[in-house]
Amino acid sequence: MLRRGGTHFVVGYGGKLEVPTVQMIFNEMAIAGSLVGNYTELVELMDLNARGLVKVHTRQYRLGQINQAIDDFKNRRYIGRAVIIP
Repeated sequence: MLRRGGTHFVVGYGGKLEVPTVQMIFNEMAIAGSLVGNYTELVELMDLNARGLVKVHTRQYRLGQINQAIDDFKNRRYIGRAVIIP
């Protein structure tokens, strides 16, 4: 799903990522991890969310709506995070 020279950012914990290395090399792709806070803070945040004490704002787009998602991002039409659903 990345263009040539694109970067895939992994935010948070858990899961598994498998990418064929030959694809990464030929397409000059990069994978980067981003950690904000620590694991204890993440657990506390998820607990607050589960108890309804914080609200996570997201907008979901289907993969077929990717151009709309990009346009909305460029024009700041959503609050919080945009999530692309394959």
